[in-house]
Amino acid sequence: MKALTVAACAACLVSLAVTPALARKHKPLKHYRNYEAYRPYSNATERQRRNSLAFETGDYYERIQSEQVFGSRSWWMLQNRGGGRR
Repeated sequence: MKALTVAACAACLVSLAVTPALARKHKPLKHYRNYEAYRPYSNATERQRRNSLAFETGDYYERIQSEQVFGSRSWWMLQNRGGGRR
């Protein structure tokens, strides 16, 4: 009878020792998109990106349509003003 009681107590202790935290280590990790590494207008040159950023912050930017990122807000503003060739 003592052996059965000891075995039951041991089973209870083992079940308390195994926690969900142990199972979490083996769970596959979700890979979230790194938004800090995301670069808007990835097809634009560095000069075009600098001009678009300067436009957004209110700094000096070149008012040449080819020096703006195609489809950016600054490009559209120049397009509407008639700046550049059509």
